[in-house]
Amino acid sequence: MDNFLNKPIILRLIALLIATFMFIQESNSELGEKLREYQVASKNQSVLIENVPVQIYYDEENLIVSGVPNTVNVRISGPKSIVLQAKSQRDFQVAMYLTDPEIGNQKASFVTKNLSDKLKATVIPGYITVNVQERITKSFPVETMVKGLELEEGYSIEEKIVTPENVMVIGGRDIVEKIAHVYAVVDSKDPVSKDFKRDVVLIAVDNKSNKLNVIITPDKVEINIKLNIPSKEIPINAKIVGEPAKGYLVESITLSQTDVTVFSKDASFNGITSMSLPIDVSGKTESFEVDVTLVLPDGIVNVSQNTVKAVVNIVLETTKTFEIPVKVLNVDPQKYDVKFPGGDKVSLFVRGSSVNVSASQATQFAITVDGANLDAGIHTVKLHVVGPDNIKWNLSSEEIKIELIKK
Repeated sequence: MDNFLNKPIILRLIALLIATFMFIQESNSELGEKLREYQVASKNQSVLIENVPVQIYYDEENLIVSGVPNTVNVRISGPKSIVLQAKSQRDFQVAMYLTDPEIGNQKASFVTKNLSDKLKATVIPGYITVNVQERITKSFPVETMVKGLELEEGYSIEEKIVTPENVMVIGGRDIVEKIAHVYAVVDSKDPVSKDFKRDVVLIAVDNKSNKLNVIITPDKVEINIKLNIPSKEIPINAKIVGEPAKGYLVESITLSQTDVTVFSKDASFNGITSMSLPIDVSGKTESFEVDVTLVLPDGIVNVSQNTVKAVVNIVLETTKTFEIPVKVLNVDPQKYDVKFPGGDKVSLFVRGSSVNVSASQATQFAITVDGANLDAGIHTVKLHVVGPDNIKWNLSSEEIKIELIKK
């Protein structure tokens, strides 16, 4: 046996076997370690969760903080199952704490809340620059800005009523002190021809019309826009059309209104003195009510009321005859004597309602002729009658002969 081990070739073989065994052992150890590392790595995961809301904590009663984004992105890594749970439930928060900030610009970072301690979180961006200002409140008057409002031809804005007239603006001192105007912007693309009301959102701008980020209370106002177009109040005159049945007459017409306001784009109503209201009484034997549409003259685009109610009183016609003496006017009694070759009286036939005719008297009528510019001699002159408005009449003759005799 000793001789066998003392042979050089045998010793070399033994040494080679021992070395090979040790190499295999070492290789198995490194492979196992790498395998273990791979197994651990395969159980971890990293994901990016986007648009995570940001909560900011500071003294809101006295400070205003600007520059903080509404959301950030968060990269989380750790055990795969926990990462996937956090991603799906999104039950963690991102917060910024400004417990004792300075006034002005400063850097601030984010922290995560309610995230498993087995996870690692990185907020993107890691920090930002915020602006901290003293919180102030100031009152501003509301101004109206009419933008793109298309008015129909002839119309203009007469008045703009804002409710409320003043609002409170809250913000950082540096921003509030830049406010030049608080506007209620009225915008309409449809043609407008009548007054309208609208709730309008307010904006605050600087002197370069840049919109400023402030809180406006209330954030809306009511705008009442009153329009104007040239107008004029014009009386209404009833116009009888046709005749009642024979033996009947129109005693009176009562209108629901006696005037109306008319509107014109170019004030073309300046030459209009009244509005005509045609009322047809053809063949009527009794009183009636009717809604009559106004006849609009040329140039009138609108009226305050299109129709007027008319009450028409139809009555039986009664007649009566008076013998009225004729008086001669404008003749100098120092130069002429006046005689009537055919008599100085004419027959006056009156007609109307029984009440009015019965109450009428001859003394209510005056029949005259005008003797101005007449010389001595016999002349045929036209008669002129004056009498009550509620009675109609006609004469036995429209003319009479008079003789002027020179003294």
